[in-house]
Amino acid sequence: MKAAVYAVRLEQVWKLMISIDIATDLGWCLAERGWLVEKGSQRGVEGGVQVERCSGMILLSKAMPLGWAVRLRDSFQSRPEMDGWKMKRWHEYIRGALQGELEQERKEKRGKMDVVMRKAYWD
Repeated sequence: MKAAVYAVRLEQVWKLMISIDIATDLGWCLAERGWLVEKGSQRGVEGGVQVERCSGMILLSKAMPLGWAVRLRDSFQSRPEMDGWKMKRWHEYIRGALQGELEQERKEKRGKMDVVMRKAYWD
């Protein structure tokens, strides 16, 4: 199963999210301008549901293996400098966080992976 991976900027932090229906998540963030947060948050409470305002969203992958997406989300740590990151820096972060998974994939697909990488970079 594949999942979309995106980062959402809440009032004070970045959170990494995964979704199997990105259209619904985008609709929530754009239409409602808010995001449900864990209990215990000191941010706004609307109708008994705690909400933090969404001030930005970055789609990092449209279709990543679900296991990788969960590992990435679970290891994610928000940093203040993320506010200024370009896509290249986000992708470097992802590659670093999934280094083990990428290396395993490379070993399993040896010759095939080289062809795929060459095509991706040179076509």
